[in-house]
Amino acid sequence: MNNYVKKEIEISGKKLILETGELAVQANMAVKATYGDTVVLATATSAGPNLDLDYFPLTVFYEERLYASGTIKSSRFVKREGRPTDDAIVRRRLIDHAIRPLFPEDYQDEVQVGATILSLGKEIDPHILSIIAISAALHASNIPCAGPMVSAKVSYVGNQFIFCPTLSQIDESELDMLVS
Repeated sequence: MNNYVKKEIEISGKKLILETGELAVQANMAVKATYGDTVVLATATSAGPNLDLDYFPLTVFYEERLYASGTIKSSRFVKREGRPTDDAIVRRRLIDHAIRPLFPEDYQDEVQVGATILSLGKEIDPHILSIIAISAALHASNIPCAGPMVSAKVSYVGNQFIFCPTLSQIDESELDMLVS
């Protein structure tokens, strides 16, 4: 564990913890992000350039696992997750749109980034934590990326702006804004 790194910062009364060097060591970089009871594993990998392509092949994964919320399907024979929810597909696209402009225009290496929700807290939205973790993984990797990039959610409750609101604060908010 000589490559283990841990960084902490307090945001809205909770610690945001970013750790690397323990999980997914075969990826170019992997970051485990913890905020409250929510834990996300973000990975960034890259392959060699594919000169036959005239676009940047970026693939984004956002995986919501049932075990993260303590849900286990009761079927005796089916032991796999279903297709991604519409919400998960939208979150993948938001992550893609946030990080795609950070890569060089002439970069043609295939890049895959992914966020897997390992634990889901009752009050923390894992999407923002996923974007932060993916940005940290890209920035710390050897993949050329003009980062880091940060995202934040802002709500407006009781004539007051709230930075990194809880899910209950988002429900009663007049504003639910994601800024990247």
